[in-house]
This record gives sequence, C-alpha cells and structure tokens, in this order.
Amino acid sequence: MKHTFLLSVLLLTLSRGGGLVSVIQPQLTEQDYRSVQSFYQALLPYVRDSQTNRQSGEPSLLIFPEYIGAWLVAVNGCDRVFKADNLNSAMIWIILAHPVKFISSFIHTYTRDHFSGPVMGHVERAIFKMQAESALKAYVDVFGKFAREVDTWIVAGSILLPEVNYGETIALRKRSPHLYNQSMLFNPDGAVVSITRKAFPVGQELDFLDRGQLADLPVVSTPLGRLGIMICADSWHPECYARLDSLEADLLIVPSLVNQAERWISVWGGYDPPEDDPGDVDPEDLNGNTRERDMWKKYALKGRMTATSAPWGFNSFLGGEFWGLTGAGQSNIIHRGEIFQELEDYRSDGVITLRIP
Repeated sequence: MKHTFLLSVLLLTLSRGGGLVSVIQPQLTEQDYRSVQSFYQALLPYVRDSQTNRQSGEPSLLIFPEYIGAWLVAVNGCDRVFKADNLNSAMIWIILAHPVKFISSFIHTYTRDHFSGPVMGHVERAIFKMQAESALKAYVDVFGKFAREVDTWIVAGSILLPEVNYGETIALRKRSPHLYNQSMLFNPDGAVVSITRKAFPVGQELDFLDRGQLADLPVVSTPLGRLGIMICADSWHPECYARLDSLEADLLIVPSLVNQAERWISVWGGYDPPEDDPGDVDPEDLNGNTRERDMWKKYALKGRMTATSAPWGFNSFLGGEFWGLTGAGQSNIIHRGEIFQELEDYRSDGVITLRIP
C-alpha cells in the first residue's frame, strides 16, 4: 500500500518537559499481521519519518492508534486466515487451526470469566484469549524494538488482552477472568512502564470485552511531561479528564479507531451505548444533521480538554482495511482546546510532529 506522509514541525512552549512528539496515522491491512516481521516492516516507514527533524539527544514520543495491536490475534496464522473475505471467516480458520484450545477457552468464558455477553461475543472473547500469548509477544517485540532502536517513548496504540504483569519481565496473568482493550507505554529501553485500560468500551466491544476502571488510567512522568492516556471513547467522558487532571497530566494522549471509514462523515447517532451518555449532549446534535467528525471536536478531546490544566492533546486514528472492516479519521494535535495541526484527508495516512522545547 502506498504511504503518503504529512510532516509538520511546530515550535512551541510547554510548561514542563520538552522534546519531539509524533502522532502516527498508519494505513494497514490484514496482510501486515502475517508475522512479527511483516508488522514491523509495515510500521517502519512511519517511525523513520517521525524522526526526520529530530535533534541529537532530543527526547521523543511516538503515538500509535487504537486497535493497532488487536489484529496480532492472527499473527503466524495459516494462509487461509489472510485470504478470508471477512472477519467471521478469518475467525473460523483461526478456530480450526486450534480446535481443542478454542473449546477450552470458550468454556472458560462461561465457567471462569462468568461473562454475560451474547454467544458470538463469547466466541470472539475465546479467540482473543487463546491467542493472547502470541499476540502479546509480537506486540512487545515490535514496539519494544522500535523504542530501543530509535531511543524513544512509545504509546503503542492498543491491544486486546487479559491482565498483564509487567516490570523486569512481561507476561499474561495466569487464569485471568478478564479481557480488556489496553494501551502500553514503552520507555526508550523497550520496557513497558504503564498500562491503561479502556473504561468506556463501545457497544460492540461490550459484547466481548470487560470495562476498565478510572483507576486504570495512570499518569507517567517522562522527559516530555506528565503523560496520560484515554483510549478512544474514554475521551468522550468528563470523568476521565477529571481523573487525569487530578494526577497533573500535561499531555493527553488519545489512540482511536473509527470502525468503518465512512462513519467519519456520516450522521452521528449519539453515545454508544446510550446509557453511557454523560448528560451534557445538546439535543440539537441528535437531530440527524450532525456529522461524526464534528462531534469528535465537540464532545471528545478538543471540546473537553479545556476542563483540565493540560496544554496539549494528541489524537491518533487507525486507517486501513482488515477483513472488510475499515478505519479512518483525522489525527490531530490540540493546544488548549484549539486544533493546531490536523490531517486534511480522513482516508489518508501521515505523521504529524510537534516540537516542544
């Protein structure tokens, strides 16, 4: 797939920290997830592009989008997985490659997890849990390698996993009854130093994922400032901002995915699920005349970060096509509630870079 890059370096002032922050919006396909090496090679041009104007010894932070690690569920899968026309067919081939392991995992979603989602949600949950070890290894191998090679901090988008123990080593928590959408922060040594779990999964996610807690939104001190992460829909909820503000976050990071690209320019349907509506939505925004992209600016990072003392916000979207599912958006950099830089085309890829002295 052809990559088109947008690189804009902005010289600005931040109250704490400093360095080069790069927001990456990649265009990927399911073929990029065939192996650890193919995944690494697909991301390498973006990583290189992010470092074009980096000064010697300057701290660096790379921000990848939500779900970028999720499709590692298929890594090292058989050829039929990657020739499947749709996600359901791909899942069938993953199951057929590991039938006994799948049956055990599927039963555990009921007996160990006590999960109450629909049957198809249990199937998805079982697949992600049985493939979690290989997915985690690939994810840590690739993003840890980039962190070491480039000497950079990395917000590694997100991945779907049970609880993860991290420190000197990283491993899945044994017999975990949970499955979360979670983002890992890597330091320049390639080590995971924090994990954020999505507190407000959307409706489709709730069919097979658990909710995280507000306590699962940490803030980490880095040379660039105090960094807090909200995964996608969390950035639509005031309590997530209150949590990160109470921890004195300087940089608000939002890895995101808009599931189905044309939804970005489609009519907004309100909060998903509706019961997660925080109660401050203007009824006029539900009249069928507002677009999803405009509501991202009103009710997500741009509109809500002004309730915090954080001067900078960064939103990265995943682009591409995965077994018929498409992603798109307009990655951006926001300064105190105003867009400072944004990708022009929601269907494009690119790297937006901000230097903060």
